[in-house]
Amino acid sequence: MMLPKKLKERIEEESKKLDISEEEFIVEALSEYLKIDPEYRIEVHLALSEKYLKEAEEFLEKGITLKHLKGMRCGIANCEGFSCKKGEGVEES
Repeated sequence: MMLPKKLKERIEEESKKLDISEEEFIVEALSEYLKIDPEYRIEVHLALSEKYLKEAEEFLEKGITLKHLKGMRCGIANCEGFSCKKGEGVEES
């Protein structure tokens, strides 16, 4: 999904304030705006949990551990080759 830079930055900022992933923030915001049934929200959270579990398994297969990810927030999957912004310390093993 393509988003304008300012909107993406706002989503990043708000999700960081709430200490949730950007995906979770978007789901919650849209769910409230569209008045989505709570059962659907549960399905979305389940899908996100499965996604995060799959990503964790992929990290482990590549030898990337929590030690490598210390200080990182959710959303690491968006990083190209696991190289993140300067100072965040994630490197491909």
